[in-house]
Amino acid sequence: KKKRFYVILLILIILIPVFTYAQLMTAQNSREKFDQDWRREITQQITDYQNSLGSDRIPEEWKKYRRIMLQQLQYYLDHDVNPSEPNGVTFTRIFMDNSATLFIPLLIMAIASDIVSSERSTGTIK
Repeated sequence: KKKRFYVILLILIILIPVFTYAQLMTAQNSREKFDQDWRREITQQITDYQNSLGSDRIPEEWKKYRRIMLQQLQYYLDHDVNPSEPNGVTFTRIFMDNSATLFIPLLIMAIASDIVSSERSTGTIK
């Protein structure tokens, strides 16, 4: 029974560095491609959001989201923060996004197969 736990733990120990390395390479590639004038891009996004807030065709929920995004983008400009630069917060956010789609289903599948395997080995499943 402990062997299965160690196998799952080994899979986790292998997958976490792989995810981390892939995320690092993605951040480096995007920095090389898109590291022009990030202030100009954010200013353009702010202008687009402000223009869309004046439209009557956009639902109120989206307008609320866009107001929040406007505040966030304005904060980036005011405090000279490049949002596409990799740091601890963006790393954690992207890692959690990836883990929700890749890591958690894999873990559930491993635990489910462990349960079925233990039922089979004890003879309660025929």
